[in-house]
Amino acid sequence: MSKAQETPRAAAVQDLFARATTDPSSLPSVSKHIKVGRRWDLTHKETLEKVMVIHRGKDIKTKYGEAILADVDIDGVQKSVLFGGQVLIDQFHELAPHLPVVAVVRRPGRSYTFTDPTEVEIAAYSAEYVNK
Repeated sequence: MSKAQETPRAAAVQDLFARATTDPSSLPSVSKHIKVGRRWDLTHKETLEKVMVIHRGKDIKTKYGEAILADVDIDGVQKSVLFGGQVLIDQFHELAPHLPVVAVVRRPGRSYTFTDPTEVEIAAYSAEYVNK
């Protein structure tokens, strides 16, 4: 496409990238216009039946309501997990003074809950991720 045939949009994109490579400070700041907060790696539904070590957490508000954003070790990797179920939030507040704890999220009925891992789950997690 020649310069005469360029669309205004294509010209604007070319100009934007030309400025980005020559003078990045001249570009408008995205972070001034978008609320950028801490994101999470997993939700409590994705941690179902997995052994995890919960280290710390804090109350946050999401567009869906209150939640807990917790730092956990799961599958031997540090992750940020969003716990959004009301039962989990209440249980987390009870567990907070005792952190770090080893827990498993289960769904015995309609609600997700923190439970103690079984001896088999602890042994398997320990062998695979702790005692390497």
